[in-house]
Amino acid sequence: MDKKETSPVDTQPPIPPAPWQIWLKTARPFSLTATISPILVGTAVAAYDGTFHLVTFLVTLFSSLFLQIGANYFNEYFDYRYGLDTPNHWVLPQ
Repeated sequence: MDKKETSPVDTQPPIPPAPWQIWLKTARPFSLTATISPILVGTAVAAYDGTFHLVTFLVTLFSSLFLQIGANYFNEYFDYRYGLDTPNHWVLPQ
């Protein structure tokens, strides 16, 4: 037998991720610490001074997180648009 035998695992195409996995990975949750850290420092200073307001803290925190996630989505979109990413960029190998 001169032919090299391949197992079925070697010939299967990669599994495309679920849409929610793409959205989550594109949001880049690891980068959100750069948004949360300065807000927590400012909150600690405000609490130390006695001027902490829960509503202001929550609005600032969530608006900053949503702006950061939106910027990450725009970055991915323009990377794809200008050819820096391919359509299979998020396909996970087995």
